[in-house]
Amino acid sequence: MTDGHLYAMLDKGVAGDDLEKARIILDTMALGLRSIAETYEDSLKIIERKV
Repeated sequence: MTDGHLYAMLDKGVAGDDLEKARIILDTMALGLRSIAETYEDSLKIIERKV
């Protein structure tokens, strides 16, 4: 098994409805990854950073 990284960042210009949609998508992705991490805690580690 190899290491992998997922990096997601929104452009500063994203606003309004587009920002809300992006937040919903990213929050849904984070919830899914947290759920997977609970099942495979030896294989998946989540580190969240907010800038």
